[in-house]
Amino acid sequence: MTERDAAPGELDEVAARRKGFALRALSSAPARAVARAIRGLFIRYVRAQPRESDYTDPPRVTILTVSGWGRGGTTRAMLNLAGYLKSRHEV
Repeated sequence: MTERDAAPGELDEVAARRKGFALRALSSAPARAVARAIRGLFIRYVRAQPRESDYTDPPRVTILTVSGWGRGGTTRAMLNLAGYLKSRHEV
């Protein structure tokens, strides 16, 4: 049974089954060691000092999106921000 198939009263049962998924997925020692190593690599990458070649004039702004055809205000806000920034930055 998935969330789509569940009746309103059964959603608590589905939520209870999914609650400990992350803990069960990392229940073995090798899986935890791999997750810890990957986390450590990501932390070092984020905390690293930027290279001199990372600085450009004008500053470069990168906006990553899957599609410009999404529904809702977030996509529109991203497109408006890109349009506003293009006069002073490389977007």
